[in-house]
Amino acid sequence: MGSTNQDDRIMAVTSSQLLRVYLRNNGGWQYPDPTDSSLTYYDFSVLEEGWHHIGVVVSGSGGSEKMDYFIDGSKVATLDARTTTNIRYIGNLNTSSRYSIGNLDEFAFFNSALSDARMLAHYQAGKKGSCGYRLKEGFWYHIAGHIDDSSETVNLYLNGQLHCSESISGISSLAGSAENLRIGRSPLGAGTSWAGQAQSLTFYSSGGASEILNNYNASRTAFNNLFSLPPSGLRLWLKADSGLYTDAEKTTAASSDGDFVVRWEDFSGNGGDVIADDDADNDDVLDTDRLPKLRTGVINGLPVLEFDGVDDFMANYVAYGYPNTVFLVARYMTDSSMNANRGRVLSGASNNWLLGFHDGQIDRFYANGWVHNPNVTANESWHIYAADHSNADVQRFYRNDTILQSNSNGSQGPRGLGLGGYRWNSQLATCQVAEVIVFDRVLTDDERSAVFDYLNTRYGVY
Repeated sequence: MGSTNQDDRIMAVTSSQLLRVYLRNNGGWQYPDPTDSSLTYYDFSVLEEGWHHIGVVVSGSGGSEKMDYFIDGSKVATLDARTTTNIRYIGNLNTSSRYSIGNLDEFAFFNSALSDARMLAHYQAGKKGSCGYRLKEGFWYHIAGHIDDSSETVNLYLNGQLHCSESISGISSLAGSAENLRIGRSPLGAGTSWAGQAQSLTFYSSGGASEILNNYNASRTAFNNLFSLPPSGLRLWLKADSGLYTDAEKTTAASSDGDFVVRWEDFSGNGGDVIADDDADNDDVLDTDRLPKLRTGVINGLPVLEFDGVDDFMANYVAYGYPNTVFLVARYMTDSSMNANRGRVLSGASNNWLLGFHDGQIDRFYANGWVHNPNVTANESWHIYAADHSNADVQRFYRNDTILQSNSNGSQGPRGLGLGGYRWNSQLATCQVAEVIVFDRVLTDDERSAVFDYLNTRYGVY
């Protein structure tokens, strides 16, 4: 490996899991530690099986050249020399030899020498399981970062609630830092640029969870409830203005009034799409009479999904169980071209669970036991319902953010969800559905109210 036509390998891993350093201009393998001529490698075999972050910082000139080597954010070696030519290959020695066996997730260059602290920050920002949240495009969030030097942690709050915490042990204190403020890009460079919109930016010299929640609540009022759903525990999100398809393969979106819908995509990203039976007789011909329809501009200018109460039905078979919190925006309806069947609008796909609508009545909630069973004759008004079920087996039922009942009469969460009826061919409903949301936890009172605010802002129900 010492010939003059070889390219620099500032990092190379041998078949024996040894990280070595080679520099052409210095004639061969270099020692990572100049004080120990026997240490010509970093032994990878001492690391745990799995993914690792490897970094090298090249700096200095005029006799003070050096390269610092980092494993998982920690400096493991320094070499008093530096590469002088371009890096040309990734994954092999050249185009035809010494190929790497393994996986590479990310490869990054910076045009300046990162400090030890920033190398650690780069590792922490990218490591699996780090504190973060992938924002959903098109929705507003209240984001707060809380840095606690005493405990050496940084806390991320989303919509007023603590989402996660990350240790910053080993990083110098940020208190009194003279670092310039950057908005839209981190100190790590253009690769960290952000595209989006910001309504307000506020700094506090002190504060904690209660102050952040107060700021979130004040911001909700100031910005007319722009914020979307609490990010933690979201399991299912169906909304009729997104993710409606005329085929199960999701190749053609339903977009026009009256389009038949075969699949309604789960916007939470958890794969809980609800699907209609579009070929009940197995003749390979689309049975459109069994498919709900898209109706545009129905409520507050937004579309809905319409079920005919005869044979339209959609379901998934995700076992949501409990604890849970479930929201529904829907109504019974009558149309001269349809029957006025008034069965279940939202039900368990494979167990006896229902929310809101049942047997021509409204304000009902059954969870393998009646939680609330009044005789309130149905009308065609829109309703926003919510129900939660705690680990303590307590169920609560709400309409328009007003509690209707709380007891322990129920015993099950929904085992899958059905729309437009019960188990494909029973208790079908002539109805329209605008949105369904499921969390795998009981929301706090503030969170539940925030979701009601979000839904009512969208649909103007109450």
